Parts: sequence; C-alpha cells; structure tokens
Amino acid sequence: MSFTPYAAIDASPLTASSIVITRMGRIRMVGYRTSSLFAAKTAASALLTLIVPLILAACGGGTPATDTPKPAPTVASTVALTSAAAASTTAPTAAAKPSATPDDYPAGTPAASAAATRAPQGTAAAGSAVSASGTQQPAGTPANATLPPPDGISLSKDDFRKFVALFNDQPLIGGQVPPRFSKFVNKETFIFLQFDKSNAEEATSLRYVGMGVKGVFCAEAQPDATKGAFTHFHRYTAPTYAEGHGGPPGSQGYWLSFISVDAFDSNTGKVAPGPDYKFAPTPPPSCGASVPKVDFTPAGAKDLAKDEIAKIYDLFSDKPLTGGQTPPRISKFANRDVFFLQFDKSTAADATQLRYIGIGQRGQFCGVKQPTADFTHFHRYSSPTYAEGHGGPSDARGYWLQFNAVTEIESNTGKVTWGPDRKFSPTPPPPCP
Repeated sequence: MSFTPYAAIDASPLTASSIVITRMGRIRMVGYRTSSLFAAKTAASALLTLIVPLILAACGGGTPATDTPKPAPTVASTVALTSAAAASTTAPTAAAKPSATPDDYPAGTPAASAAATRAPQGTAAAGSAVSASGTQQPAGTPANATLPPPDGISLSKDDFRKFVALFNDQPLIGGQVPPRFSKFVNKETFIFLQFDKSNAEEATSLRYVGMGVKGVFCAEAQPDATKGAFTHFHRYTAPTYAEGHGGPPGSQGYWLSFISVDAFDSNTGKVAPGPDYKFAPTPPPSCGASVPKVDFTPAGAKDLAKDEIAKIYDLFSDKPLTGGQTPPRISKFANRDVFFLQFDKSTAADATQLRYIGIGQRGQFCGVKQPTADFTHFHRYSSPTYAEGHGGPSDARGYWLQFNAVTEIESNTGKVTWGPDRKFSPTPPPPCP
C-alpha cells in the first residue's frame, strides 16, 4: 500500500491534530470550516491525537525526559510510522525463525579485522562477511559448512621466492644440488618443499612437502618400515645428486618421506594428495646385527631459532577455517587445498619446537569421502569455535587433515615417531547420506 501526502503538507511539519488518514492511505490536512463533514473530521482528528503519540513513543519518537525539546516529526518520518502501523495491522505475522545453533550460523562471529589475509578463490566480494582472520567469506555461509570451503589461492611467484629464501639449508654435501628446498627444524630432521621445477623461478606449482630424517641405509633402521612412508634414502655426501641415491649397506644419509599436496601424473602413475608410497623407492639392504650408528653432523642442523619461527609464522598466514575458529596450527594454501605446520605452542611467541607438517584436503565428512586412512582427522570449514569443529554430521564440509611427525613426541596415544601419525585425533566418519 502506498501513502501519498498532499502537496500542501510537503514542506511543513505535521502534528497529530492536523492530519487524518483516508481509507486509501492518503494523508490529508484538516481545516476548521463549517460543513457537513466537520463533525466526522473533528472526530478523526481527535482519534489521531491519541494514536500518533503512542506510535511515536513506541518507535523511540517520544520526547525525552529532559529540558531539551525534541524536533517535531517530519512528513517522511510520520508517513513511515503510519505505513509501519498499517502494515502491522494488515500483514500476517511470520513464523518465528528458531534461534541459531552451532550447526546453523556462527554465534558471535566477529565483523571485520584490521589484518587482511589472502582470501580464498571464489570468495564473495560484494556483500561478503569478514571473519576474525580478515579473510572474506561468502555472506550467510552456514556454520555446518554444508557448502564446500572456497578454493584456496595457489602460491604466487612471490611466495616461491619467500619460501626459497626461508628454506635455505643445505643438508647434502659433496657437490650435490637437490631438486628441493630444505629447512632444518631440529638436529635430526629437515623439512622440504619440492616444486614442479627445480628452479624456483621456473616453478608454477608446489608438488610435495616432506621431511628428511638422519639415518643409515639399512632395512633395520628405516623409519615407518611396516607402512613404508619413507621410500627414498639419500646419502649425505656424493659427487653429484644422481649418485647419492641409496648406496652400500650402512651408508650415512637421510630417509625421505614425500607428501603430495596435489593430484598429478608422474612416471609411477597418478599421484593423489597424501604420503606418496611410490616415490623414487630405494629398497634398503639388511644390515643384520651390524647396523651402524648415525655418525655425521650437517652444518645448520639445529633447533629452530626464535627469529626463524617468527618468519615461518609470517609466511604461513592463510586462514582456511572460519566462524571464529583459532586452530593450533599455521597454514598456507598450496592450491585449492592447504599445507600446514604445527608447533608445540600455537603462537609464535610461545612456540619452541615444530612437531608436525601436514596437509588439509577439502572434502565431506563421510566414509567414502575420506581420502585415505592416513587422513585421520576431519575439521569443519565453519564452526563457532575450534573445539566445536571436529567431525560433525555426514553432510559437513571442511578439510581432511593428514599429520606427519618431524620428531619423537610423547602424546596421549603413546610415543609418536617420525612419519605419518595414524592415530592423530581420529574422527571416524559416518556413512555417506
């Protein structure tokens, strides 16, 4: 219903005693003249004298209890109030929407944050909400994340350069130039990144993250020997990189585990995200009772310094989770999915030891959607708090997480050693709907 004020009252304030509302919703000035309609108009004016102040008071338009007079309502405000009153008496009352629950919308989700981060691809620009991390999220995204997370942003050339500058340790000697970039995280272990090209300036994508653990080339000393996540042994010293694979029994070097962050074709077939159990295998010989001790000390093999940890936190600054969640790990989008690091403490100021490197693959929380058994934990993309984001209903969307220990850890599930932690915070998935 439209309300059309007469032109005579466009520019002047209205009072309750000077207007009436016609049956068609028009506002009309009432003049005091003698006619046959005078009595009716007088009665209508008196009625409005009682009704309009009540409407104004209910909408916050009453005069405050101070000595400061409140301005008289304008035509626009009076028409709006009258329209609202008419609508309330004619429109049917809508059914009340149930209050939001953790499976509907995030409760208390913060508005914008001053610190902006990389927004995932496909994130709404106009009309979008901004999470606590500063990452834009599609407006109205439900907290149960039944819609998949937005695609992440692939690493840029600038990202490649920053990683190369940070991952600048040299675990191999003798003239070897490996096709990956490494960083020692303790005296026994380095982590690495391997791009699609060994020259970072020519690289276009990240293929693998992984780790190298000091050891000897013996079957009895191979980490994760039963499952075989450490497929490749490389000698510490060799004239060229190609001559460093495997070696005589008991050779000193590193056992390497490769975790794919993407799906691609290789010379061994199709590679899927997760531990690559076929990467450049070097079957170790048996050394029997004569397994030598590890006896070499690479330059730079040490625990991470505080300034190095701070730089790592600065680089792993992406926020794959939303809804108010603060995860205990730091992440970086490699492509549409993420890879992450988890320290002993969640903040750079408190962290002293790297414990895990891993990946998160977008997916759904149900049985056949679990990538492999190595992905032990599912976490919802959107949840009011991190603690409420574990697992969920069978239609929940988020990330399947795969954790690889880079050191020995005493956990609530027992002693954890190098390689895939297949007991990390398991969330057994329900059947798919």
